[in-house]
Amino acid sequence: MKTLLASAAAVALSAGMAVADYKLTIFHTNDFHARFEPISKYDSGCGAEDNAEGKCFGGSARLVTAIDEARARSGNSILVDGGDQFQGTLFYTY
Repeated sequence: MKTLLASAAAVALSAGMAVADYKLTIFHTNDFHARFEPISKYDSGCGAEDNAEGKCFGGSARLVTAIDEARARSGNSILVDGGDQFQGTLFYTY
């Protein structure tokens, strides 16, 4: 028992001394709902003209671009996703 207690104390003391200056940026996505293509403010598909005029939002390409740009601005990063990716559009249903 004394050996176990001494080992636990040694581990606790050495863990307190290990200090590192490390910066990590955490990116999080969630509830994508199979929105692979951009949509309009009316939750419908976007034509090429509307997309060129900046009237559309969302879609896989925009998401990947936003993530890539954010990662380029931060040194160390991790991307986590909360799920709910494939539900709600025809891409999922059919």
